[in-house]
Amino acid sequence: MYGHLADERPEDLMPYTLEMIEHGRTLSGADVSVALRNVQNLQLQLHQVFQEYDLILAPTNAAVAWPHLQPPEKIGPEINQDDMAGINYGAIPFTMVFNSSFNPASSIPCGFGEGGIPGLGLQIIGGYDDDATVLRASRAFEQARPWSGDRPPVS
Repeated sequence: MYGHLADERPEDLMPYTLEMIEHGRTLSGADVSVALRNVQNLQLQLHQVFQEYDLILAPTNAAVAWPHLQPPEKIGPEINQDDMAGINYGAIPFTMVFNSSFNPASSIPCGFGEGGIPGLGLQIIGGYDDDATVLRASRAFEQARPWSGDRPPVS
């Protein structure tokens, strides 16, 4: 979808985006077919979960925000700074599953880290096409824990 940008304007893309495009170019049609089948299985499993539960609450990210193009040296035991795509995925492992399954989700700030840097977020995930429940829960959380006045310092 965006592979042409890697060829035409690579300087406009983040290094991890270029890595993901290059990885995508190595995939066969069979690889894509397996991935799509896995997504369908995931959607079916989540549909079953949401027959019993209205929402899933999870962290949004696994690390606090870092300065632009200055990722942490390591996230978890196996992802280091030399692997930009890994750093990106390592920081947001909790969102990818719901991005893949097309479930509605929101992320609500839950405070700030050292020096006022944005901290971890609360991810509120709903059943397929149930955006209204996600938005109601998000509003309720924001009313219980207002955050809009909390701003990190800008340098």
